[in-house]
Amino acid sequence: MEVVTDKLIISYAGTGDFQALELVTGDFTHFDLSRYFQKWNGQLTKGGEKVYQPIGLRSVYWHFFKKDIQDGVHSATKDAIATLELFEIYKIRKTKNMDFPYMRDKDDEFNEIVTKK
Repeated sequence: MEVVTDKLIISYAGTGDFQALELVTGDFTHFDLSRYFQKWNGQLTKGGEKVYQPIGLRSVYWHFFKKDIQDGVHSATKDAIATLELFEIYKIRKTKNMDFPYMRDKDDEFNEIVTKK
């Protein structure tokens, strides 16, 4: 699809969306925010390191903005806006050199995120 060729696409766990649209991820640059907002899943590796997992868009958005983006009917537009607002959070934290390569800190701030259903 020419509209995305040579473009930067920012998504939040968008791999399934790209597959549904039959987009080939090699045709564009993909930045997936779900890789950066993660929390400890309670398990440790054999080496004793914590294992982290992505947190859903709705839950991460609630954590930062205290707004529910999925009240009522699901909206792809609301998800897209929320993703870009979270990208701003990502950029601020990156600028301050916080929590890289992932958006988790030594105190596991995101473990406090309650999963929104």
